[in-house]
Amino acid sequence: MQWVARVAPELARVRVRELPDKAALDLFGRAAAVGWGSIDVLTHDVFREPCTFYLSREALRAVDASFDVNLLTPIRGRDKKGQDFEMTAMLAGRGKLVVFYERDGIVYRNEKQDRNFELASRVEFDTPIAGVLQKIHGLCAKVLLVGCVRVRSM
Repeated sequence: MQWVARVAPELARVRVRELPDKAALDLFGRAAAVGWGSIDVLTHDVFREPCTFYLSREALRAVDASFDVNLLTPIRGRDKKGQDFEMTAMLAGRGKLVVFYERDGIVYRNEKQDRNFELASRVEFDTPIAGVLQKIHGLCAKVLLVGCVRVRSM
């Protein structure tokens, strides 16, 4: 895919496979059936193999409509200014997870964390082992008097 080569050349060096809506729903459904959360799915060994998986906006919408994808990078939401936002694509592979939004500076409230977060148009995570997201870029927690404090791991 040329788009992947342009936005994430490090992930385009290997085969890129699109994960269509049905396959994405099946993957998250099987994971939910055994009690896995979203981080467990997206950090599974298959996403650290020398292959990149691409989830389109449509596949992400289908997953969001069917499952509670509990990530600090929501698939869809409304920011503090009342504007809707959504993830436009996700790439997972080679020990990385990269999510894309239509704009920078999205400040939103995460009710489960009881905190505001700010998203860049590109948020990157390293997935060194199952269940761990590290070296996060493009995501920070809004802290009164301090500003935006970078989230380093989950």
